[in-house]
Amino acid sequence: SEFVIQDDDLKIGLDRLYEYMNINELSDDKSIIITNSVNGKIANALTDNIHIYCFDNDYYCSMASQIVNKEKNKKDKIEFLFGDISQFFTSEFNNNFIADAVITCPSQFNNTYKKLDSEMKYRQMDSYEYYTKRSIDFLHSGGVCMSIIPTSMDSYIKKQVANYNKPVSLLNSLAFGRGYSFIYIKKLFFLLTKQLNFRN
Repeated sequence: SEFVIQDDDLKIGLDRLYEYMNINELSDDKSIIITNSVNGKIANALTDNIHIYCFDNDYYCSMASQIVNKEKNKKDKIEFLFGDISQFFTSEFNNNFIADAVITCPSQFNNTYKKLDSEMKYRQMDSYEYYTKRSIDFLHSGGVCMSIIPTSMDSYIKKQVANYNKPVSLLNSLAFGRGYSFIYIKKLFFLLTKQLNFRN
């Protein structure tokens, strides 16, 4: 949960994300999805020039996130969507809902996707793998997923992503020694991936 993430660690993690996204204080056309806004801390820490989409399927967490981010809301820089990202996979995926980056902080207690996702292979995943992989589907080509997971799951998630059947690249990971790691995954351009595979 983002409750345990230290503010200094979050700043370091977000600065790294900005580097990968090529974001600076002048950028005004970038968007980020947060798959589980919880208490709104991550959204509140993002720079004010990014448009944010916050998902949450817990009413009280959603309300807390809205209160914490009321200034961003006044500037129309944040939208709150009540629900889980797995709802997009109950039928044909809505390809129009995409962003430049996705931040996911999966909880082992969130099993909503096991009832909603239409693909059985995804239902069988644990929450850390599920939200990391499904977050990639919301990215533009070249977009970046930042997955915040327990450090004990770091090697496991890297292995699952490396063997993913979609064009992605593991960029880096940061382990903070407090029980959590940030993993950065880039969604590759499909055409480029096909060309590279053909040459090999």
